[in-house]
Amino acid sequence: MKLVKLAVAVFFLPLLVQAQQSHYAASVRVVVQDSVFLEEGEIEFKLYPDGIHTDLTAETKPVTHRISRAAEQMEVPLSAALSYVRITCRFKGQELAVGMALKPFNYDNNLFILRDGDNITLFLNRDTVAFGGRGSEKYACSLELSRHMDIAAAHRVEEENDLKKGLYSSYLAACARHQDSLYQVRKKVLDRYRPLIERDVFPLLQADIWGDYNRALLSRMFAGTSRVVKPYGPGHHDAVKEAYREYESGFNGRFLPDSILARSFKYADFLFWKEYAAEQVFNPREQAGNAPSPFLYRYHAIQKHYSGIIRDKVSLLNFYFSKSTRRDLDLVREEAVAQTGHEPYKRELLRFIESRTGQAYAFELPDKEGKIHKLSDFKGKLIVMDFWYTGCINCVELAEKLKPIVREFKSNPGIVFLSVSIDGGKNRQVWLRSLELERYSSPDEINLLAQGKDAEIIKHYNIQGYPTLLVISKEGRVITLRPPDPRTDSQGFVRFLKTNL
Repeated sequence: MKLVKLAVAVFFLPLLVQAQQSHYAASVRVVVQDSVFLEEGEIEFKLYPDGIHTDLTAETKPVTHRISRAAEQMEVPLSAALSYVRITCRFKGQELAVGMALKPFNYDNNLFILRDGDNITLFLNRDTVAFGGRGSEKYACSLELSRHMDIAAAHRVEEENDLKKGLYSSYLAACARHQDSLYQVRKKVLDRYRPLIERDVFPLLQADIWGDYNRALLSRMFAGTSRVVKPYGPGHHDAVKEAYREYESGFNGRFLPDSILARSFKYADFLFWKEYAAEQVFNPREQAGNAPSPFLYRYHAIQKHYSGIIRDKVSLLNFYFSKSTRRDLDLVREEAVAQTGHEPYKRELLRFIESRTGQAYAFELPDKEGKIHKLSDFKGKLIVMDFWYTGCINCVELAEKLKPIVREFKSNPGIVFLSVSIDGGKNRQVWLRSLELERYSSPDEINLLAQGKDAEIIKHYNIQGYPTLLVISKEGRVITLRPPDPRTDSQGFVRFLKTNL
């Protein structure tokens, strides 16, 4: 009898789980007020699975609708009752972020909060966008908040002139003045919309503009501190350290409940970039051979500075961003998973670590003749994958360093080099032209095409920057997305390959 009950329970469990899962969706009516959108026009809603809202993940789910009539009704599935979504419009292969027409790939202004049950109308023009319908006030608020970002941009030249002259204190004062002005303007916009938008949306937007404000301050404070950029004059690094310590001592990071700050799209991202910037200046790894890697330095700083759901999310963002080595991941894997208390973040952390240390993604990618190449085709070979796109200067630099290395291993049957472009979709002709020029790859590599930044292989490995090198073992397992960089250490890269052959 017990076995029968168990069998019945197992049989009905998936049905029970399915019944408990809610279906969230918003209804969007797109009204085209410019015929250009009827010429191969489409609108895309980029969703963030499991309610993990951040720009540091490639694990998004784009929902695309072709625009064929002047008025289109569509349903947008949501991952939660309240979800951040990026909206992008395209026509004839061009991409327009909603609200900033004719400025392709501008991500300052196309982020909106959608609620389950919203029934909105989106009016599209070539140069403008407007919203109407139930729940539309929060969309209009987000759009107006984003348009005020130009206030600070207008002062950028003035700020940078002071920086180039070595007037760091004057530069910081100007930055703070301009960012304070922008924040006050945006705060007034938000306060004006407060009676019109839902009570649980207001604090999220509040956290977003506070995150924007602080991230802008930090990015200007740390200008010229990257290890690939020369500092602005002697003593610049010391001045930055002092400015950061002063900023940190007065920073108020708990002005809203942690649950809201973690759900905010912009706030946790800012906290991660805060730790990233601090690592750039305070991690002494250039002077000490035993200093921690950037990933480990940030990991331990995050464990020290945060707790609860905020720590869970910022720690996950650190994993997302870093091309950490297997050694780094092995050092903190158990602790990181054990300390992550928020279930969606824990699930995603486990998935991400597996993608970086486990079995390689079973890709199927075409070459220029259309022949499909699979991971299984290269069983028993060390696989080196170089991800790039046309227009990427750093990708050209890497390609030049890789060419002699590829030639060196050309006769070795135990290794294969795959050049993977993300110029997919409507950019295929651009990719073919790039192959002819041989600036981004060489004929000695197998040249493959992925369907843009939303390709499954890109999302699986959460590839955020280009170029990216991925090395897969002969057994088909991920070795690293962070091998020695051939641009700065070609001999080290060659030794690394020979060690793994």
